Amino acid sequence: MDVPVGYDAVRVALLEWRRWIEGVNACSDLVSRAEIVLAEVLNNISEHGYVGRDGVPAPIALRCRMSVRGLHVMVVDQGWPVPADRCLAGGLPPVSLAAQDMDSLPEGGFGWCLIRELTCDLNLVSDGAGNRLSFVVPLCKPDDVADPAAPANQARPV
Repeated sequence: MDVPVGYDAVRVALLEWRRWIEGVNACSDLVSRAEIVLAEVLNNISEHGYVGRDGVPAPIALRCRMSVRGLHVMVVDQGWPVPADRCLAGGLPPVSLAAQDMDSLPEGGFGWCLIRELTCDLNLVSDGAGNRLSFVVPLCKPDDVADPAAPANQARPV
């Protein structure tokens, strides 16, 4: 699917993605993790990828497929090159636990940490033409705690 750049377009794309994945037999945990990652990636591109570029941004290409390993995702955009070394190996933003003032805590900087934590096989290639991010959101393990609202022995739609 091609996703126009912008928060509203990302919201619509995530709803469309949900409709697509409902036909795939995957656990609700995978769906939740994948949706968090997709929202982070698509919103990061919308917020940072095209800042200062002239014209209407090209849509973000989002390709997904399921396998026995999990959800394989490829995201391609034509935004500014992303510093792969900082995004793939970066840490959490600095937080002082001694700070008594809640307003001094960082509001952002956690997206790439979430992406790294919830995926495997994370790969980012950036060049003058844009960025290509690929990753796998792994399947649930059979011994994972089941969703109590889900019928026994039945995977929830993804």
